[in-house]
Amino acid sequence: MDLALLSAMVEEARRGSRVDGSWTTQGYNNIVMALHEVGMHTITKNHVKNRQKSLKDRWREVHDLFSSLSGFAWNQSSKKIEAEDEVWDSLIQAKPSAGKWRVNSIHNYDLMRSCGRMSELLEMGGGHLDRQADMAQRKIYVSI
Repeated sequence: MDLALLSAMVEEARRGSRVDGSWTTQGYNNIVMALHEVGMHTITKNHVKNRQKSLKDRWREVHDLFSSLSGFAWNQSSKKIEAEDEVWDSLIQAKPSAGKWRVNSIHNYDLMRSCGRMSELLEMGGGHLDRQADMAQRKIYVSI
């Protein structure tokens, strides 16, 4: 659902359906209709609002944790934030809750970043991790 939702949100942001940080009524209607078109017939505006809040909360946690830190970079192939073991160990010692991001992937990270650049859709900022992620995306990763 997240990919379809984020894609619909990006499209609606491009159409100008987000005003002063809020979706217009028509924007919500269009997002719901887009989800219906891909087979999610039971989705309502409230479902969209709830999922958007969950995505925002997840993004905020990641962004707030990593935006001011150096040594971390986004790996497009693994969908994870990566760093040297010593860097992770130091962070986890200072903030034990950060450990989950060492092993958990973050699906649709790039799309969430794109959304953030479009009318601050998910209220993402341009922190240090974003700059490193931009650099990391230029690298070529090969999965075998």
